[in-house]
Amino acid sequence: MQTCPRCGFENAGAAKFCANCGDALTPAKPVEGERRFATVLFADVARSTAMAEQLDPEDFATIMNGAFAFMNKSVSQFGGTVSRLMGDAVLALFGAPIAHEDDAERAVRTGLEMQQAARRYAAGIKAQHGVDFELRVGINTGTAVLAFVGDAIRTEYTALGDTANVAARLQSAAEPGTVLISADTYRLVHPLFDFRPRGTIAMKGKSEPVESYEVTGAKAVPGSTRGVEGLSSPLVGRDREIGLLADRLADLGKGLGSVVAVIGEAGLGKSRLMAELRDRRDALPEPRPLWRESRAISYGQAIPYYPWRQLGRQIVGADDMDAAPVVRDKIAAWVERLGLNPTDIPFYETMLAVEGEQSRLALAAMTGDSVSGGVGSAIVNAIKTAMHAGGVTTPYVMVMDDLHWSDSATLELIAQVATLAAFEPILLVVILRPDRKAASWPLVDRLQASLGSSFSRIDLEPLDATASGELLGNLLHIEDLPNSIRAQILERSEGNPFYLEEVLRSLIDGGQVVREGEHWRATRSILEATIPDTLAGVLSARIDRLPDSTKRVAQ
Repeated sequence: MQTCPRCGFENAGAAKFCANCGDALTPAKPVEGERRFATVLFADVARSTAMAEQLDPEDFATIMNGAFAFMNKSVSQFGGTVSRLMGDAVLALFGAPIAHEDDAERAVRTGLEMQQAARRYAAGIKAQHGVDFELRVGINTGTAVLAFVGDAIRTEYTALGDTANVAARLQSAAEPGTVLISADTYRLVHPLFDFRPRGTIAMKGKSEPVESYEVTGAKAVPGSTRGVEGLSSPLVGRDREIGLLADRLADLGKGLGSVVAVIGEAGLGKSRLMAELRDRRDALPEPRPLWRESRAISYGQAIPYYPWRQLGRQIVGADDMDAAPVVRDKIAAWVERLGLNPTDIPFYETMLAVEGEQSRLALAAMTGDSVSGGVGSAIVNAIKTAMHAGGVTTPYVMVMDDLHWSDSATLELIAQVATLAAFEPILLVVILRPDRKAASWPLVDRLQASLGSSFSRIDLEPLDATASGELLGNLLHIEDLPNSIRAQILERSEGNPFYLEEVLRSLIDGGQVVREGEHWRATRSILEATIPDTLAGVLSARIDRLPDSTKRVAQ
């Protein structure tokens, strides 16, 4: 069948002209696309048909245009691609045409941001038109065909296949005002968000029901997305590094502060090192130093103070889902509780991006808008004042992670606050990758030059052969693991703990290693196992286990 692009009439496949309107028909081109691992978001306006029935068509169109504006903005903010705008819905892609290492997280954050924007938008719609406005959002992750589809009149880049269909069905099953995700997406993001299990959802055309989870918000302190469930090990091969950090932690008890920069490529164990440091802090007797942790995000370079906003919300007791007025109330209560100067409230509100009208007027009266002067300098002074609440500085451990993705305002504020560590009991740990093109790289030299002996630097290197072997033995207690396979795993992982975990995950996924009770056992098929050379090889090996029809994703 051929659909007439002018009138929509379905014509016979061999027809050259439309039997309804007489227009010439353009034969449909075969779909040429690529298979990619992507996350698909489907957002839809709830009860839009009833809304349209109550309103003048022009008013309804105006409402939908406003909705598309904030939904498209949310997708763009987190690096996604708007694939399709429908009458009352948006289809967005994360991982295509450009992939990131955290596309599933980006999609979920987009869904939460859409819902926050929708709640703000709904208040105006209710007041102006007297109708309720709510969104439903569904998200799914998997392999999809990404292709340009259409005809000579209109072409769009979209996702085809089961992954997109499941996202649409999840959207239909979501309660208005919520974000509903599949188990495949949940596995990638569960350490980062809070959830309410929604159970299984039967879907037409699916042989098995789909497990679903409602996202209720971002975790105040996100966990790690690395590691393999069921595999764990004590910290290995980092005695010098954890020893230095433990010494700096002990110095806090003596009233001494310091700054430590932890630098290493992805997968070398920066987060694992911080987990060990936190365990040691937790083991200290009360009163122990406060632990504050935040991270920059790969899509946050254009968001001033993003890691500081995370810290600030933790400190005042606000979460990501709190509306600006709620956060302002919590800031005011916190200022009163600590006996801080109320005139500093505009600066706390600015850092958390929740300024009210009074704060905006106060800030407008100031001169200078750089971080080193004006408002920026006032923010630094306000932070220092808060740390001295009650006339004494509470010992702090402040961990700022993933600074290779950070915005310049955050980095400048870190440099300013770091000077406190020379005089106050503050252990500031800054974590970054050795990316010399990133804005964070000059910060390391700046801190070293300004802090002298109060500054230490840890450059993480790959584990040596002995440590790698110990880590492998801790992760996988298998007495009958052939020596040839053990040697291949160690050789291919190249001393990178993350690579090692991924190689083991590959063996588990392939059935060469299976769990029996509390122990792991190698199956006979492990003798034929080929251990991939690199992480890319790990991913390619997983792809090779897919059905033939999906293997082209390797291209």
